[in-house]
Amino acid sequence: MLDICAAQRGSKIIVMFHILAVSSTLLAFCFGSELHPANRILGGSETDATTIPYQVSLELSNIYRCSGVIVSPSWVVTVASCLIGTDYANLVVRAGPVLRGILGTLRNVSLYVPYPGYDDQIMDYDIALVKLSEDIPFDSTIDSLDIGTEVPFDGNVATVSGWGATSSGAWLSSVLNERNVTILYFNDCKYLYEGIQNPVTERMFCAGSRDGGPCQGDPGDPLVYNEQLIGLMSWSFGCGDGKYPAVYTDVTKFRGWIADYAGLTI
Repeated sequence: MLDICAAQRGSKIIVMFHILAVSSTLLAFCFGSELHPANRILGGSETDATTIPYQVSLELSNIYRCSGVIVSPSWVVTVASCLIGTDYANLVVRAGPVLRGILGTLRNVSLYVPYPGYDDQIMDYDIALVKLSEDIPFDSTIDSLDIGTEVPFDGNVATVSGWGATSSGAWLSSVLNERNVTILYFNDCKYLYEGIQNPVTERMFCAGSRDGGPCQGDPGDPLVYNEQLIGLMSWSFGCGDGKYPAVYTDVTKFRGWIADYAGLTI
């Protein structure tokens, strides 16, 4: 299943799926060479649940929808764009899996809370909370992840992981993959997307790599820096074409909302 959301804007189509191959015109200077998409999670490597115990898959009627992150035994954070308009009565969270849709610990969902300001036209405030029907026990393959206080400066390297397609148009990956990506200067990110009239707001930031990143099926993929959650994969334009970096929801801007709703102490 390719999880692609296309939004018609005038004469152009903005394809809301996920990529971390970055602009060869602007970012070749940063990375030192021409940019090319690679295979796997567009350049990623296989990992396991003990390395990324906080990542879960959200499945609707037994079909993978997106990723999420455990923030407490009873709450998961993800992107609102993944689940908006769905019936969460048919939603299941799978924790601790390495293989997509296989094994792990399953929990039903008792509540789905998109951020009140979510704008599906420009993907602003793209974040949501999912409450599990019962607490999930933590072990070596299942654990929560703290939320960072701010996104690091441009040039810093963070890690993204997911089950997304290994190339444009391909099936989703059966195994969890991860790769390192570089934080992009906010104004550069904003400038890139002004060309296609898709705004990058203060609740977003960009990160990318010269040789790959997430593609279809990667909404909600966590971006982690210094063992703290800083972003969730939200949207981009294209997949594997080397022109645009991935845009993440800045989770650090929603620390207070998450803490208040989920009853966390941060």
